Amino acid sequence: MIAKLEKALYGLRESPLLWYNELSNSLEEAGIDRTDEEPCVFTDGKILVLVYVDDILILSPPQEQDSVDMLVKHLQDKYDLREEDFKWYLGIRVMRDRPNRKIYLCSAKTPTSTKLRESSISATQNFECHRSRSQPLLSLSMMDRLPRRR
Repeated sequence: MIAKLEKALYGLRESPLLWYNELSNSLEEAGIDRTDEEPCVFTDGKILVLVYVDDILILSPPQEQDSVDMLVKHLQDKYDLREEDFKWYLGIRVMRDRPNRKIYLCSAKTPTSTKLRESSISATQNFECHRSRSQPLLSLSMMDRLPRRR
C-alpha cells in the first residue's frame, strides 16, 4: 500500500515551523495578529497572546473576557487544549495581585537544581518574592500601546 502524506506536523525538522505557522494562521483567523517586534507575541490591541512552542498564555483586561472566551473556543475547535491555573509559565512561578492589577515573576529553583552551593536557607523553607521592590512585568494598560502588524 502506498499512501501520500498530506500534512506533517511531528517528526520532521520543519515541525516547529509548521506548528508555528498553523497556530499563527488560527490566531489570524480569530483577529489576533503577530507583533513586528516579537514573533511569539500576538495581539488585537485588547488581548495579548504569548506563545512558546505549545504553551499559550492569554492576557487581557477583565472587560475583554467575552473576547477571550471566543478566542479559546476558536482554538478548542481546532486543537486539543487544556486550561490550567496561571501559577507557572515556562518554569517560572507567576504570582498575581488582582486588586492592584500586577503580575510578579519569581524564580523558585532550589540551589541543587541550579547547581549553586548550599546555604543556610532550607530549600523547603517558604519564601516571599519581595513584592514591595518588584516592578510588574506587564501593565495591562501597556497593551493599548503595543504595535500591531498590518
